[in-house]
Amino acid sequence: HASRSIAILRHGAVSSVQIRDCLASHNITSYDVTTQIKTTAETVSNIAPGQTIRHYSPNVPSTLLSTRRFEGLSSSEPLSNDEITILKTSVVLDYGKRLSSLQPHCLSYR
Repeated sequence: HASRSIAILRHGAVSSVQIRDCLASHNITSYDVTTQIKTTAETVSNIAPGQTIRHYSPNVPSTLLSTRRFEGLSSSEPLSNDEITILKTSVVLDYGKRLSSLQPHCLSYR
């Protein structure tokens, strides 16, 4: 009979390999397991809500920065006074170390 599809829309605790292995261990071969991760405009993968910064502290103000503005910050496009004022009271969580140029201006940089 025709193959059916299981689409993985975001990564979670169970991998696509584990799903395939489970189906195979039960002799279920009529399913294709595909990954269809959706991304934002800056190709940041959607993640589970429990992995977002605001999930465990919803009342803490937080901002998502665009790497286009701050990555490789140069003297030809320095930070504005408003940006410096905001950064002085900000903790920057930089998972890819792409915003390291902001480190001297932040309350804390991780």
